[in-house]
Amino acid sequence: GKLPKKDRKQFRRAVSSHPSSVVPFKSVRAWFGRPPPQHSSLIADVCDEKDSLVQDCSLIVALHPDEATDVIVDICVARKIPFCIVPCCVFGRLFPNRKRPGSNSPVTTYQDLIEYLTAKHKSIQQTKLPFAGANIALWSIFPA
Repeated sequence: GKLPKKDRKQFRRAVSSHPSSVVPFKSVRAWFGRPPPQHSSLIADVCDEKDSLVQDCSLIVALHPDEATDVIVDICVARKIPFCIVPCCVFGRLFPNRKRPGSNSPVTTYQDLIEYLTAKHKSIQQTKLPFAGANIALWSIFPA
């Protein structure tokens, strides 16, 4: 899609006044791991940690990634790819093997999900975003 006209104008003005601050980037839509059963891989690329989409990236950002949440965090942790993710839905019935850290209890609430994902690596941080709802960003830059 396109930015609204007002935003395009503001973007052009910002770029023309600060051309050295523009950093090239690429945005890609892809299923992580595998597409859900009800979707076809023909709609978007499918990638895992061996895919060039992942190997060549310097950062992964995922906003409300639904079923891909675990896979994204797992790939980032395995490859030490900096990431920022804003998890949303828990999907407790789809992921019955998720267990709360230090417990055999299933992940059933949003807070359980945040704790579960944060426990995947010691460097994962939490930041509360200034809006209501699923507003916790989890992120890591995997410092040395």
